[in-house]
Amino acid sequence: GTEDPLPLGVPRSWADMKGIPTAGVFRAIYRCAPEDRNFACRKEMAQRLGFFDVDGLVQDEVAWWTGLMEPPEDVLNLLEFF
Repeated sequence: GTEDPLPLGVPRSWADMKGIPTAGVFRAIYRCAPEDRNFACRKEMAQRLGFFDVDGLVQDEVAWWTGLMEPPEDVLNLLEFF
């Protein structure tokens, strides 16, 4: 196969499950500021796509976290300084 950098983003045709390729590998990084999180949407996707049991889950019970290499380089440098 070939790598497609998707310079215009994910194709709009992928909004319909029938438009998504049936083979291949899709890798992405998703970053979102805390004030921009849509908890209801994330909860629905966790249930529908990840098959998680989210009944009764409230946002205050979620432990939000990040991977060690996800913060910007200047933040990592500051952490190493301290």
